[in-house]
Amino acid sequence: MKKIFTTLALAFACVAPSFAALTATYDGKAIEYGDVVTLSAEDFKSAFPGMTPFSAEADFDIQTDAKEVAFSLSADCPYFQYCIKQCFDLKLVGDEYTASGTIKPNEVLQIHVNFMGVDALPQEAGEMHIILDNGNESDMLAFTVKFDTKPAGVEGLETAVKASYRNNVLTYSLDAPATLAVYSITGAVALNRTVSGNGSVDFSTLPKGIYVYTLGGKANKVLVK
Repeated sequence: MKKIFTTLALAFACVAPSFAALTATYDGKAIEYGDVVTLSAEDFKSAFPGMTPFSAEADFDIQTDAKEVAFSLSADCPYFQYCIKQCFDLKLVGDEYTASGTIKPNEVLQIHVNFMGVDALPQEAGEMHIILDNGNESDMLAFTVKFDTKPAGVEGLETAVKASYRNNVLTYSLDAPATLAVYSITGAVALNRTVSGNGSVDFSTLPKGIYVYTLGGKANKVLVK
């Protein structure tokens, strides 16, 4: 279930400003400085049961008496998207996925967490930090969106799969044939084949960048150099 946890609010209490001019709500509840919105496994849905992609979303109503609000996003994984009229992926900068832009008065910022092309939810966790600023240094709002699919709904994903990735080569050991699927961070299929036994796949033929591969019901992010 989607929840708002305010355990971090006390840590920010000494620096949290007044939000008379800038406010945000989630599921009708006010977001406070330092709040954490958590998405669990049960929040992830598929448009067609048993099919991909799985996604979860958190929609925030941003209210401001300024002409517009600047926002910045930073995440530790590629699964987040943000939407204002249309959806955009975060861009990899260094070791973080980031985005920035503006929200006009009464626009809605939507945060989507996707597992593109994954047949079952992997055991993953991640978080994204959101900062909203309407140009008044004493009136800024910051909070966090987290997801964690590990506590529930993933107990049956354990399979006899061993895999490691190094120098653009994925090495695997399987007890039974399995599908290896490789996706770009936009969800495009880069590779799809059935593998079995002990072997390896060279990813160096793919364009350089970040990819997500699935094997035996598990997903992992890799970098092709």
